Amino acid sequence: MSRKPSDKNNPEQTRHLVMYYVTIGLFLIGLALPQARTWGFNWWAYQPTVAQAALILIAIAAGPILWWWSRRTEYSQKHEPPESGALSSYWLAATLTLVVSAALYILFPSRTHFLGDGYQLLSHMADQGGNIKSWDIGASFVNNTVFGLLGSPSREAALTAYRIVAVGSGLITLIVIAVASARLFENRLSRFLFLLGVVTGGYALQFFGYVENYALFTAAVISFALLGLLAALGKLSRWWAVLPVVAACLLHIFGLTLLPALVYLLLFDRQPLVGLSQLSKSRKRLLFAIVAAGAVGLYLYLFYNYYFFRFAFLPVVPDRFTVDNDYLLSPKHIGDVLNLVLLLVPGLLIFLARLLSDRKRELFGKPAGRFLLVMTLSTLAAVYLFNPGIGMPRNWDLFSLVGIPMAVLVFYYLLSDPGRPRQVYLATSLAIMLGLLTLAPRVISQHVPETAIAHFDNYVKLDRTRNRNARGLLIDYYEEIGDSLAADREHIQALKGFPDAILTNRGKQLMDAGKIDQAEELFRRALKVNPIFVNAYGNLASCQIIQNRLDSAMALLEIANGLNPYSASTISNIGTVYLRRGEYADARNAFLEALRIDSSSVTARAGLTSVYVKLHDAEHASESMEVLHRTFNMSRDYYLQAVDVCMKAGLISTARTAFRIAVECGASRSEQQALIGKYPELGS
Repeated sequence: MSRKPSDKNNPEQTRHLVMYYVTIGLFLIGLALPQARTWGFNWWAYQPTVAQAALILIAIAAGPILWWWSRRTEYSQKHEPPESGALSSYWLAATLTLVVSAALYILFPSRTHFLGDGYQLLSHMADQGGNIKSWDIGASFVNNTVFGLLGSPSREAALTAYRIVAVGSGLITLIVIAVASARLFENRLSRFLFLLGVVTGGYALQFFGYVENYALFTAAVISFALLGLLAALGKLSRWWAVLPVVAACLLHIFGLTLLPALVYLLLFDRQPLVGLSQLSKSRKRLLFAIVAAGAVGLYLYLFYNYYFFRFAFLPVVPDRFTVDNDYLLSPKHIGDVLNLVLLLVPGLLIFLARLLSDRKRELFGKPAGRFLLVMTLSTLAAVYLFNPGIGMPRNWDLFSLVGIPMAVLVFYYLLSDPGRPRQVYLATSLAIMLGLLTLAPRVISQHVPETAIAHFDNYVKLDRTRNRNARGLLIDYYEEIGDSLAADREHIQALKGFPDAILTNRGKQLMDAGKIDQAEELFRRALKVNPIFVNAYGNLASCQIIQNRLDSAMALLEIANGLNPYSASTISNIGTVYLRRGEYADARNAFLEALRIDSSSVTARAGLTSVYVKLHDAEHASESMEVLHRTFNMSRDYYLQAVDVCMKAGLISTARTAFRIAVECGASRSEQQALIGKYPELGS
């Protein structure tokens, strides 16, 4: 008679269950304190009461049910003959998972787009503006290509394009995981559990019709993690892993964070890494200290010498640009990173409990474990160092790449334990259940506008200064659906909550009225309230330009450009400073860049025309003036003055162009005769 499985390993099973319920306890804390900084685990709080009760019951009941299931599974695997056709049955289950996932991606897409830059991306694509950000030009190219294939440009077509790319990225990811899992494990159940574990990571929300430029990038990062793992195990040529890294780097600049792991993968059994691994512990520590000192030195150099890097990275300690208490050593920032990690890999506590008491030397002493560890540390370093411009809760999507190597590490580690199937299956199934209990309410929240708005409102309050412009998105949303009362309410709330904007608007009125000193005072007061308010820096710089304080203006504009590198207004003002300094080549480049970002910038177009005149480039000056006339409603006075300027510069053909346009704009007979009398060449 067959004996039932023994419980001699109960301590390990108990640890798994304890970590599972500790994580559930965190979800309950988030349920009780949704307005606190619990954004990574408070998703239950925003569901209807019935749904909350269901989630709690499922979470509580899942522990004993999965404990019983793991017990039965161990028993059946030990005492029943192995099934034939295990591989084919796995592919049947994997195919079913793919079909179900695809249906869920399509049936439950995100219906609001307040996270990240969703609404701006939709508007920009609908207006056929093209890509303006160099760091994700590849992703924008893919999205714009799909958009172009959909026919006539519209906001609906833009939304469809993003959803197609998101769902398609999810399907690519599923296929890659399924194939990799079949190569990683011999056991059918282990293959399927690994597939479910990686598929249910928190980053998967991006596949549910999510509007951003990161879905395909996420698919590339997952592909690299899995191909790299197979290569480290000797089951695949390591050169295959180069392809997804190249793709990731083309899709987004954060793809560079994968390079340390790729270098390790290509060289782990070659010099110089083999030689480094054979060094004594003291020499390894010395080498690590040198590398760390070099990295810190590079960070500090970039941080204090370039405004772009200064605002791209968080400072170690607070400085004059610190807002919302965000700096590297702040409890808030550390808490945000922990929130993010729990959001992406909620089964992490189970993994850590197992790691601390188990075979960590066996895992991290081999290339596979070290590869995943290097990938985790390099992506985590990026997440920790880089400035979450609109706050980590809303910028979770870009920073979600750190969850990918973590998820692969967690489920590979849990499932690769030989000889103890009960502990393996219990730990893995509990981790998968935590993933489902986190991902499902997030998907529903993004599908239900009221819930998504509640989340968004919480995020705006958590990072008030960083999201000072975010309420404008909500106002636009309410106006679009015809809820004018809600739009008015949000408008009033926005005015009350942001005195920096009120001060800046008053200052702008004073500046336009010629009261420069009073305007400057209000702009400086606004910057004391909000030290990263781009509008205040830009307007203060305009005051300096008016007073011909060009060096001071440029310093302010460099700060504004560092805070918002893609502001046509800021870049156009930089061009104006260069123009007044006589640095015409730099001025031309600045005006061209401003027009690339915003072709409707009249300041940039007029400035570019002036640059061509200063450079005595008659052909381009005439062409730019024609564009200015066709596109903008400039007065005849502008063109009358241009005639004088061009004639003094010796550009007779351009002066004639300006004269003709001035006539078309309504220049009087006396004005025409005065110019012809002064410059007879105009009449010839």
